[in-house]
Amino acid sequence: MEKTEEFLNQYSLKSQEYYFFRACFDILSKLQIEWGEEDILALIDIFNLKRIELYDGRIIGQDDSTLGTISDICKILAIWFSEISSNPSWWRNQYWSQGTFRKESKRIESQDKIIEYMLTHRIARVVD
Repeated sequence: MEKTEEFLNQYSLKSQEYYFFRACFDILSKLQIEWGEEDILALIDIFNLKRIELYDGRIIGQDDSTLGTISDICKILAIWFSEISSNPSWWRNQYWSQGTFRKESKRIESQDKIIEYMLTHRIARVVD
């Protein structure tokens, strides 16, 4: 959590970046699942391509102002999953190198698992 707060402190509390990053970290803090690499990489697609409506009223992915880039999301992963890699470039390379059909199929399964968890545990609703 200390790394998360340190990272967030570089942004103004009213900035779009802070809003996006804070929401993503809040979601991650509530996801109590067994994390495999495909699951972690699936988060990139969820945070980058989906509209996420948190049950506390926040929305990310509604428009470009609340949507993070893949590079932004890789910064989040590098902090949250630093025991695997604390390098955002490593996460970005893993994401782009896992593009085979088998891996993409597995990533979609992982997305579904995460989205279902978010819904059933009243964390957020994810809309395509």
